[in-house]
Amino acid sequence: MAEGAATGGVEEAARAVLGRFLAAFTAADPAAIRALFWPDALVWGTAMPELATEPEAVRRYFAPLGRRGPGERRAAWRSGTVLAASESVALVSGQWEVGPDSGGGVEILPLRLSIVVTRRDGDWRILQFHSSPLPG
Repeated sequence: MAEGAATGGVEEAARAVLGRFLAAFTAADPAAIRALFWPDALVWGTAMPELATEPEAVRRYFAPLGRRGPGERRAAWRSGTVLAASESVALVSGQWEVGPDSGGGVEILPLRLSIVVTRRDGDWRILQFHSSPLPG
């Protein structure tokens, strides 16, 4: 396989994982979000006081999403870069936003996002996740 084809496939896989994350967030489906993370993932969520290093901490962090209705909060990619680091690792860095789907009185929150997506046994999932507010 040519190098460009290999890295293009890696970047496409990472974008697909990101797309599934944003869709699951918008659908208020914490189980679908958790399924996108490897059990040994490192997760630093926007409102997390400490780094999550265990699946249970990731479950607790995303669990409150399930109390919302699908589409009540929307997650969307604003801009960024996907870089293939190897044939099984991709780095995603950019901006995403969380906000109301339609006029719900909740302000749109612009955030930074950095994730590492890896392939193991043919499956692509998130190994590292960091989201934080954009500086004022």
